[in-house]
Formats: sequence, C-alpha cells, structure tokens
Amino acid sequence: MKDKNIIRNFICIMIIFLLVSCGGSSTGSTEPQNDLEWGWYYYQSENYTEAINSFNDYLDENNSSYRAYVGLGWTYIRKNDLINAKNNFEIVINLEFEDHEFLLMNNIGLAGCYVLSNNKTALESNSIIIFLEQNKTNKNDGWQHKYDPSINSVNIHNLLAEIYLMYQNFGSVNDEVNSNTAWGQVKKSLELDSDNTKAKKIKEFLDNKKNLNLKEFLSDLNKTNLVR
Repeated sequence: MKDKNIIRNFICIMIIFLLVSCGGSSTGSTEPQNDLEWGWYYYQSENYTEAINSFNDYLDENNSSYRAYVGLGWTYIRKNDLINAKNNFEIVINLEFEDHEFLLMNNIGLAGCYVLSNNKTALESNSIIIFLEQNKTNKNDGWQHKYDPSINSVNIHNLLAEIYLMYQNFGSVNDEVNSNTAWGQVKKSLELDSDNTKAKKIKEFLDNKKNLNLKEFLSDLNKTNLVR
C-alpha cells in the first residue's frame, strides 16, 4: 500500500507539473480520485499490472462494481489472458445495472473472448449474438470505447462478421450493407473504415473462400489481436 501511494503521489505531481508548464491550472485537474479511476488511468498508460491491482483494490470495498469488472476484463484482454478476461466479463452480465455504455463495452469484450475460443455455445446461451445485432444500428456508427478509442463501432461489425463466418453464414457480395451475414457486416466495417486490417482480411477470405480453409483462417485472423 505504501509503495502504491508513493507511485500515485509521484504521478499526481507530474500531472500538476504538466498542467502548469502548459499554462493550465491544477484546479479541477483530471488526476484519478479513487482506485477505479486509477485502474483506468493505468489501463490507458498500458501499465496493466497496476491496473489489475487498482481494480481489485476497488472491488475489495465495492464488490458489485460492474465498472471495475469491465476494467479487469479489458485489462486481461490486453494481457492476452482470455480466461480471466472472460470470467470478469461474465460476472458483469449477471449483475443488475442500467448503464448501456458499459454493457456494450463488456459484451464486445466477451464476444471477442468467445469468438477467439470458437465457443458457439456461450455466444448463444448468453445472447451475445442478439445483443450485437441489436447494437449494429446506424446510431452507433460513431461509438467508441470510453477508455480505449481503438475499440469502436467497427469492432461490432467485425465481430459479427467473424461470428457469421463461424456459422458459415457467408451471404453474398450482393448483400445489403449491415445485413445479418458475413458479407453484410464486412461491408459495413469497410464503409466505416476502409483501411481496417481485419475487415479487409475477412473480405479477402469471402472473395476466395473456395480456396481457403475456414478454421485456419479464423485462427490466423486472431493471432495478433482479439477484437481490432
């Protein structure tokens, strides 16, 4: 605890120093105020060990905090620890709360865990497919993860495209944008981000699927990242 406070005090001093040196004021600064905020601060700083410690410290006194469990889930994703990521995300879906922003953050992460482990049963039993389909609407085109802008609406469509691939629901190149097929979803992903690497790879597979192995493709697709 003493070491944690020393580190945090140092970080706070640096935040104040940077604000003052840039002509700002320390009043109303954005320095974290509790373990939950410190957890997300460390997450954004890619200090995942301290992020996990901070989220767990917050849960010690707030054991039903869905925000802390979501934080743990995403932190474990960034550490490529899918088991712990999945376990924390699954805790969230069993909690009662009304916060669609965090539910979306949670279920995108959980869907990524299930897709990577090819767990169709979990996707169906936890209604993750239905949830994603309900949130692929145009009103969410500008959505992004509150603490990680690299996770955004494109990930919703890429995940659905991968899920439809798992079920061999390929569709056709003539499908409408955003329809419930792999083609429909990859078209939507590329409409939102024409340079998205994962979407381009999925489209390339759909263009050449007769000559490629689906299982090998899905495995290769996720070797370097989970949901991007």
